[in-house]
Amino acid sequence: MTSPIAVRRLCSLTTPELFVLCSMRLMSQAVRERREPDKTCREGFEIARLTNAHAQHLACALRAMDAAASRTLDVRSAHCAEVGQDEELVLQVLLLLQHENEFGARRVLWKMLPPAAARIVLGHLDELALGMVRAGLLLPQSPYALRPCPAEALAARQLGVSPVQDTADHFWLN
Repeated sequence: MTSPIAVRRLCSLTTPELFVLCSMRLMSQAVRERREPDKTCREGFEIARLTNAHAQHLACALRAMDAAASRTLDVRSAHCAEVGQDEELVLQVLLLLQHENEFGARRVLWKMLPPAAARIVLGHLDELALGMVRAGLLLPQSPYALRPCPAEALAARQLGVSPVQDTADHFWLN
């Protein structure tokens, strides 16, 4: 799978990104081994001020993605120093959901899942993104090239103006 996002290393990630990535990896490993996520993963959610329900939403999203994807997802082992392409896509989906851009998040999910499965995964990831916002775990804009969302671009064209980023806006959403 090719992506405009260059391969990143764990040392370049922020704390919220590392939290999501490590949780995904621990949960994916547990799913592959057909066991429940271990105590360390549950404790991580508690320390991050998230509930067990948020952990279950991530686990359900990962199971649905694994079942519906037409290929093996690129979720790396817990010891890998690089971020996988599908891990980047999940981080981007969570970022978009944290900023209430469900349409953009759905478009990203369609890169790896059929639309019906994407809706299921989106529901679970939306709950996790909301919990992360409430806990102060905000994902950074970088490295994603975020642009005005299609609705903003369409409205701007209809009004005959060019969409311009307001300096008060932190970033634009896909």
